[in-house]
Amino acid sequence: MDNAHFIPTSDGHRIAGHVFEPEGEARGAVVIHGGFAIPQRFYRRIAEHLARAGFVVLTYDHRGMGESRTGSLRGFQATATNWGRHDWGAATLFLRDRRPDLPLLALCHSFGGQALGLADESSLYDGIVTIGSQLGSVQHYHGRNAVWMRSVMYAWLPLVAHTFGYVPGWTGLGEDAPKGAALEWASWCRSPGYLVDHVEDAVERFAAVRAPVHLIAVADDDYAPVDAVRALAARLTSADLTLRVVHPDDLGVSSVGHFAPFKPKFAESLWAEITETLVDFAREAPALDAK
Repeated sequence: MDNAHFIPTSDGHRIAGHVFEPEGEARGAVVIHGGFAIPQRFYRRIAEHLARAGFVVLTYDHRGMGESRTGSLRGFQATATNWGRHDWGAATLFLRDRRPDLPLLALCHSFGGQALGLADESSLYDGIVTIGSQLGSVQHYHGRNAVWMRSVMYAWLPLVAHTFGYVPGWTGLGEDAPKGAALEWASWCRSPGYLVDHVEDAVERFAAVRAPVHLIAVADDDYAPVDAVRALAARLTSADLTLRVVHPDDLGVSSVGHFAPFKPKFAESLWAEITETLVDFAREAPALDAK
């Protein structure tokens, strides 16, 4: 069952979310933290899959995106830090408060995992799975991918954002994105330490994550190369980490990339791995009265 909600943030905004309920008894509560400028509808099918596996699942849209968008993005004030600190955090608190009786878990895609260094609430989780989550400094990209990444972050993205006052989805991003979020993201990518070079206390927030974290890197992911995923893992200094590099051959396909892991064709492979890991995390979570 899918229920729509509006979730208040700590800085006075409201973001749109959907809660997917299992038919039977729930074994855990999962927040799906999506990628940069990726609407929550992109994650609907895996949310339904996890609900069928016995989880209460929350998806949501960052401010200015998808169902959280309230009008024109020209002049709309939103940054990537807002998305991570306030929206990510609000979604976390919403599901924790809705189901305080359940272990709190996260499935993070791309930016969703980076925001572990932005949100104070990152320390609340009992277990986290990331896929394609990285620290996206241009120094982690190589060959033609490096040329493409540098051209986007040094020239194309700033030019488009300043020209239109936002980044139209038709220019290649996929979904319209606020100017401030796009420009901040580009500035992070141009820095060796990515967001750590720009966000106060990011190192401490990453280190505050003490839950087990299972990171999945896809070998042919142009947006999140393995080196960039390893850079994120290196910041999670207090977490019990596992990192698996998935090759397309492992899944019997010629390519996977950054977005395809959320397609149902991977239900019996990647989705099964994600589900089994979340089940294990829920089973091994500390007793709720011991937190």
